[in-house]
Order: sequence, then structure tokens, then C-alpha cells
Amino acid sequence: QAGIRKDKVYEKLVDSIGADGVYRLKQECTNNRLTEYLTNRLEVEKIIRVGDRLVQKKDPIYHIPESNIGRAQFYAPCKRFNNQLFETKWFNISIIWAYSFLLYVILLLDVLRRMIRLIHTAWFNKEG
Repeated sequence: QAGIRKDKVYEKLVDSIGADGVYRLKQECTNNRLTEYLTNRLEVEKIIRVGDRLVQKKDPIYHIPESNIGRAQFYAPCKRFNNQLFETKWFNISIIWAYSFLLYVILLLDVLRRMIRLIHTAWFNKEG
């Protein structure tokens, strides 16, 4: 399906700016070093053995992450959380908002001062 969608987008581009325009656009806007880095094009071993598994080293940015807690490889297109796939951008934004809200509540409830007092009293009561 992805190949079909790619072909449709390519055909639309050719219809709008022509084949020469598409070629020029690709030449001007493609960063070859970044492409080599993201796809591991220069990697000698395309598949490696890790324990009893085979791991594909080629094209890591196209892999769907296996971790169910939001961890993923660098430049992953999506992240998995609770067996659901989310776009990386929206997942990261929601995590930032959640942590910001958590820190706001910690500051609002003065949790840090209470923790410091608790540690301070426990420390000095233990010694004295």
C-alpha cells in the first residue's frame, strides 16, 4: 500500500511540475549524508545476530518499534504504547505536556519543600 501511495504522489508531482522538475527537486532537496545515516546504506552487515534473534540493520527508520512503553529507535516514524501506535511527534508532545503538568502539580502542592523537610528531620533525628 505504501508503494502504491508513493507512486500516486510521484505521478501527481510529475503532472504538476514535470519529470525534469521532479528530478531537479530531488537533486536540490535531498541530503545524501542524512539519507546514508538514516538508512544505514553504508553498513556492511545488513542483518546481525543478537543472541538467538536476527536483527535487521538496514533501514532502521522504517521499522515499527517493538517496545510497548514508548521506546523506539532514533528517527522512528511511530511509537508503540499500550499496544497502540502513535505518530512520534504527537507521542513526544503528549509526554512533554504530561511531565509539565506533573511538575506544575508538584510545585503547586509544595512537594519539594515537604520532601526536603522530611529528609532533613529523618537525617537529624537519626543522628541525635
